[in-house]
Amino acid sequence: MNAGTGENDTLVAVCHTAVAEGAGALLAAAVRNGGVRDDLRIDDLLALVGALATASENGDEERPDRLLRLSIEGIG
Repeated sequence: MNAGTGENDTLVAVCHTAVAEGAGALLAAAVRNGGVRDDLRIDDLLALVGALATASENGDEERPDRLLRLSIEGIG
C-alpha cells in the first residue's frame, strides 16, 4: 500500500466507510435481537477483527481461533 498518497487515502476512507456502514447495520440488528451486548461499538469490533487478522500473520494457524474464542467467551 502506498501510504500517504491522496488517491490511496481516499480509497481507504471510502472502503472503511462502506465496511463500517455495512457492519454497523449488522451489529445494530444483532443488538436488537439480543445476540450481542448493547455497549459493543462498531469501531471496537472492527479493531478486534483487525487485531485477529494481524495475529494470523505470524504463521501460528491456531492463534487467531484461540484469540477469537477468548474474545467471545472472556478470559475469566
